[in-house]
Amino acid sequence: MLTLERVKEIEAQKRDIDIIFDDEALFHLGFELPSADELQISRCKPAQNISVVEISAQDPFNFRELFQYELINLSKKRDRFKESKTFALKFAGVATLSGELDKAEIVLQEAIKNNPDSRLLNKLGDTQILQGKDDKAKSTFEQSDLSSDLYSNLRIAYVYAKSNDLSNAMKYLENARKIDPTDFRHQMFMGLIHLNNGQCELAIRNFRVASETKRNSSALYVNLAASHWSLGHTEKTAKELKKAIAVNPLNENALIFYADVMFSIKCNEKAISPLEFYVKLNQKSKFAWERLARAYYFTGKYTKARHALENQIAIHDEPSAYNNLGLVHWKLNNDKIAFKCLYKSIQDSKSDKNNRSIPLLNMAIALNERKHFKECYGILSNFVEQEHTDINDRVLCKIYIEYLSCLEGLEEYEKSTIKLNEFVRRDIKDVEGKALLLISKIYSDAVINNDVEECIKS
Repeated sequence: MLTLERVKEIEAQKRDIDIIFDDEALFHLGFELPSADELQISRCKPAQNISVVEISAQDPFNFRELFQYELINLSKKRDRFKESKTFALKFAGVATLSGELDKAEIVLQEAIKNNPDSRLLNKLGDTQILQGKDDKAKSTFEQSDLSSDLYSNLRIAYVYAKSNDLSNAMKYLENARKIDPTDFRHQMFMGLIHLNNGQCELAIRNFRVASETKRNSSALYVNLAASHWSLGHTEKTAKELKKAIAVNPLNENALIFYADVMFSIKCNEKAISPLEFYVKLNQKSKFAWERLARAYYFTGKYTKARHALENQIAIHDEPSAYNNLGLVHWKLNNDKIAFKCLYKSIQDSKSDKNNRSIPLLNMAIALNERKHFKECYGILSNFVEQEHTDINDRVLCKIYIEYLSCLEGLEEYEKSTIKLNEFVRRDIKDVEGKALLLISKIYSDAVINNDVEECIKS
């Protein structure tokens, strides 16, 4: 068997990219795009629909508890200031940050009875959106003067866009444009719609206009980065993500996106510093620990990678983390621990063939490297006989190569040739994977079997 470079597979869980149209509002309501890996493959294809992410639900620093104490104090003053618009807005804001959305809604409804002010209406509509009461929220925003209230138009457009009714959403976005064509939020929303429709150049144009009036928005730069990434503009993507992180070093959305981009261009060292800063302040992000471990691994910092993965496992015990930990221990020459971690990853992934294939490949590579050919044959023999339409072709072909290697290690040359021919005939779409098998076949025909005619056919 031709000896090709064996590269063990690190796993990274996909994290959707959050696209936010207003990161200065109290509640960051936005949309999701696929992960950086998926977006790179699909490029600027239109999405099937718009899915909504509620970013305000994230509370990594446990601020909610702090606001609950303030809410108790405000509740004691509620009767005294029940007719005050300012008090109602403050109470609603603190109640929402405390997770008491129902209390915020009641106070705002009472205040609106005395004074149907647009700020109160907008606050109530936002609160209802956070509760999932979209129809009520739309009715609330419609009580405002839509000929002058830009915010209400944007929020109604949001509700329509959330249900994929872009036709009606565009009507209210047009109203917003007439009120103020340069408004940052309108430009961000239009950019989002264009990005969702696969019109990346138009999206970039809108985001650029938005940046002329607001340069301190981390979300804006992430949106620009997503647009450029969809078009294959790697350098521009990295540039915009650096801006996003500079504006807000705690923007996990930007950090994970940046780490994935740096990994794709083999510049993992650049992702380490911002990730290290982030995990000092938020130690509960499995995505951050996972990306930091990956960056450490590919820059040769294996002890630090182990520490990062142990932190990830403490947060969420997942098969992918044990796969990665096994590879780290392999680099640290802790063979027994490495095999133990890989075995656990395989066992814990039994219900998911696609995820199971990666630790299985890594185990096979490790066994072959240590010349444990019989053991490698034992874990792969049943696997290679089955059809695997739900497994990545590139990974599958690498598993086939390891299986052929262990057969040759056991001096089963005839069986290796038969299985190689069988694998080549299988329907494999991935070009890199197919090439691995064809190269192996050409080598086998020409060098091992001395069959020049068959080699030429290959």
